[in-house]
Amino acid sequence: MASRYHHRDLPRALREAAIRQVQEGSIASVSIAAAARAVGVSSGAPYQHYRDRDDLLADVARDTMDEMTARFVQISAALDTPRERLAALVVEFVAYSIQQPSRFRVLHAFTPMVIADERRVASANANAEPFVDAARQAFGDELEPVVTSSMFAIAIGFSELGVTEGIAERFGVDRSTFARQASVVAHAALEAYGVHRPG
Repeated sequence: MASRYHHRDLPRALREAAIRQVQEGSIASVSIAAAARAVGVSSGAPYQHYRDRDDLLADVARDTMDEMTARFVQISAALDTPRERLAALVVEFVAYSIQQPSRFRVLHAFTPMVIADERRVASANANAEPFVDAARQAFGDELEPVVTSSMFAIAIGFSELGVTEGIAERFGVDRSTFARQASVVAHAALEAYGVHRPG
């Protein structure tokens, strides 16, 4: 089967095909063979780039991290105080996840694989860096890991609420409500850390 993709373009096409499979079904429904058929290449072509479906989906997670990181950098540049930046980063994380639920699901499932892979870990580090920098500026080195992990916990938790079918309906709210709630909780947590900051 002749490919219409340049060798360097095929991985991105396969990642886009994988996301469409998640959108139409679930992470479990993703297959290398289906992705190959979707982009019109032979069943063996994807294996020039990916070991298996998990390797493909880990690259989807990395793409998502990179896209989110670009947004985080813009937000960080626009706000003056580190606490404002932290709360805004949490809100953006949740808002993005609600807008892109399939990407969030892949990100959540495959972040450990991204972190463990030396080819991809730079994306994970860059994704966390705006949180880490703001937390360190606001609370110092001692509290930074606790604050950063707390902000991610809030962001991931409210994102889960936002992307899980039936949750918003159960509480009679619009999905966008979860981003606003995340902001309230993030501000409360940051205030608490400020009160109990050592020294």
